[in-house]
Amino acid sequence: MTQTKVNEPKREMPVHVKELPSPHGTPPFKGILVHQPGKVGSTSIFESILYSVPLPVYQTHSMNRDLPYLSDEEVDRFDDKDSKWPIHIRKAQRFVFHYIRPGRPIAVITLVRDPIARSVSDFFQNLSRYPELADLSNPAPIEDYRQTYLEKHDHEFMDRWFDHHIKEPFGVDWFDGPFDPSAGHATRTNGKNAYLLMQLELPDETKQRVVRDFLGFDGFNLNITANVGEQKDYAEIYRAFREIPFPRDYLDRMCGSRVARHFYTPQQLAAFRAKWE
Repeated sequence: MTQTKVNEPKREMPVHVKELPSPHGTPPFKGILVHQPGKVGSTSIFESILYSVPLPVYQTHSMNRDLPYLSDEEVDRFDDKDSKWPIHIRKAQRFVFHYIRPGRPIAVITLVRDPIARSVSDFFQNLSRYPELADLSNPAPIEDYRQTYLEKHDHEFMDRWFDHHIKEPFGVDWFDGPFDPSAGHATRTNGKNAYLLMQLELPDETKQRVVRDFLGFDGFNLNITANVGEQKDYAEIYRAFREIPFPRDYLDRMCGSRVARHFYTPQQLAAFRAKWE
């Protein structure tokens, strides 16, 4: 995943990753990674851990062998807006530097979401990919958004993401072995590291309990933060987009994907599908 440097000098941990005393004790990990493909409601989990768990926590989308190696100087310039590397690359590399390379035990939390809703949300979050649709002050006809989405958007992204960004860097294959979608969450271990996967759609009280159990830390409190399409600059377009039913073959394709079939029950998928028919 990353290149190894010879005789690398010992570096002090930055202030923001020093462990703090807690009345609830300390989880048996050195760092926490909220690692997910984007648009799966992970921000509330990340921010809740940030403010209620006495461990450093990172939020990343990418973590594979194609992650470019950063020099010590570039790691030090993590917050430098002039860095040539995008922020998500710098976040991932800082986590690699402080936790994966030294072999410190980590906890990795991943969420999945209704595959249709996640794909639509990702499309609108990244409208800049489509210049003909990006000017929200002068929006295109809603059918243009729908056609571009169906014809050009990457609908298979989620199926690939688990192979490239979980299995490849961490050696954990969430598709190898059972997952009980009616429970909606599961854990794995690999050496000193632990992994949690759960559905976004779980009730908030369930997600809070599951994360507490996973971290071994009952001081974790889930505070919900809003990050939904209805509150974005594209809100009106997003609502109009949702009112147009999707073609049956597209719904079949999304509900038949590997992620959909492995992590959700047929009943759950039918409910997701009904929102878009």
